[in-house]
Amino acid sequence: MNRLKRFLTDTVDALLHVAGRYPVETALSLYAFALFILTHERIVDDLPEAVVGIMPITLYAALATGALTRRAAPRLRLVYYAVTLLPALSWAMGEAWFQTSQYVITASILAPLALLMARRTVQNRRFVGEALAYVEAGVIGGIFALVTLLAFLAIFHSVVYIFGIWGSVVNDVRSYASSFAVLTLWPLLALSMLDRFLDGEPQGTKTSDALLNYILAPALLVYAAILYLYGLQILFAWTLPIGGVAYLVFGFTIALFAIRALQVFVVRRRYDWFFDRVSYFALPPLVLFWAGVAQRVADYGLTDWRVYLIICGAIMTVSVGLFLARRTARYYYIAGTAFVCFLTTAYIPYFSASALSLRSQTARAERLARETGLLDAAGRLDLARIDERDTTLIEGYRELYSSLDYLDDNDTLLLADRFGISRSAEFIDAFQNTALGHHIRWGDYDAVLTEVIDAPLHFLDNERRDPLDIAGYRHCYAPASVSYDNGRARYTTSGDTLRLYLPDGCEILRRSFAELLHDRAAQQQTTLDDEALYTADNLLVYRTDSLLVSFRRVEASRHEHRYTDLDVDIFFTK
Repeated sequence: MNRLKRFLTDTVDALLHVAGRYPVETALSLYAFALFILTHERIVDDLPEAVVGIMPITLYAALATGALTRRAAPRLRLVYYAVTLLPALSWAMGEAWFQTSQYVITASILAPLALLMARRTVQNRRFVGEALAYVEAGVIGGIFALVTLLAFLAIFHSVVYIFGIWGSVVNDVRSYASSFAVLTLWPLLALSMLDRFLDGEPQGTKTSDALLNYILAPALLVYAAILYLYGLQILFAWTLPIGGVAYLVFGFTIALFAIRALQVFVVRRRYDWFFDRVSYFALPPLVLFWAGVAQRVADYGLTDWRVYLIICGAIMTVSVGLFLARRTARYYYIAGTAFVCFLTTAYIPYFSASALSLRSQTARAERLARETGLLDAAGRLDLARIDERDTTLIEGYRELYSSLDYLDDNDTLLLADRFGISRSAEFIDAFQNTALGHHIRWGDYDAVLTEVIDAPLHFLDNERRDPLDIAGYRHCYAPASVSYDNGRARYTTSGDTLRLYLPDGCEILRRSFAELLHDRAAQQQTTLDDEALYTADNLLVYRTDSLLVSFRRVEASRHEHRYTDLDVDIFFTK
């Protein structure tokens, strides 16, 4: 009984200490649980997404302002308490901002960086230790909260089973317990450990040495060797790197500086020869990064996330430059550089990722529309100029649609004002060939592209523009499509061969589907690869010196250079 009393007393003291040390953070954790109660009990029917989305940013803001003003004058300390107003303000905010990249960057990058910078720790070992302290407190607090929740649920469900307690109360207790563990208990447990981790001096262990010396560092060296070999391949082949290599180099550089930072806690350091010269080893991959980014931007233009990739590249470049000299080799400076860069692109309108990407995609769409011949004299899109039979333009159309679709997703007014279409779907709707439209809309799939190129052309007799010239022909026949002699003109197409018969059964024409198209190309004095051959006026008619055939319907394959199907309407003889 004394042990239980001591445990409860210690728990209450720890929670009171947390509340006194971190009053705003404690209030926020209770506020989050209160919001759950309001929604669960249907007191509030629909909780705005902004109220939930603002919570992580508010918690970071409380920790950062608390670190800045802990020893400040009482008036400045009011800034810390003012953070509690952020959730209240979020009720009045629209939900649109929480769907943008600005919110993602703020919650995942700017807020954590602001917290680390608020502590104003320049010395590398201490800076890394504090960053690890926050991570360690969060992870261990989460584990403790999870174990506590599982223990409670195990006891509760045992009671439910033994005493036969059923109904909605079981689900209610389970929901309340889970939400309390995640929204309140986890933050409070993490905060109760945070000061101890921040004040302590992180020390390496045999486990951390084994992890860093025998797993992570060797893996990093292997990755570096792969990038170096790829760089040599590019150098000797004299080609540009593939665009995706930028993402690989970014991941490598992040891992490189992270593992270098953790070297301060390694007891037996085996790779100082590498990590002490990290900037020199990072230079060739950095060149690969910028070459890959340039290739990617040249191929696809800028997007919001591609702008942020360039920002990451700029931060990597600054980091490599800072670590060339011992006096400037500070992770605090890297954090400050990253904060300024992301803040600039996220919130200064002219330099924002959205503005830069819209300008890039607009210029790209103009260039592609000009190259494919779709721009009219006013600089607007003329969709009537789309040529579905010119396979050399297919990829240009697909790339043009990707830019138009990006503008549609991000600024429909700009799309309408610059290109004269209200939605990008209008571009797809202008294609009569559905397979071609599918390829252009959904991307570079070889199977679809093959289907588009190999798809047969369909023509009906009502599509002819020129009247049929029957001068010189005396007899007209409307043949039936039968294989037996029924006393009238007939035709057959069995075996992909056209056979024409007069009413007396005399065969006057026998040509394969391929020979028919070859003959037609010769009559038009053109080649089978010439797009001008594949028109309704050319393919719906077949002539010889003594015969004129008019087709009701035909299908032809440009890829196979042959008719694939046909129906005869009438034929004439002299």
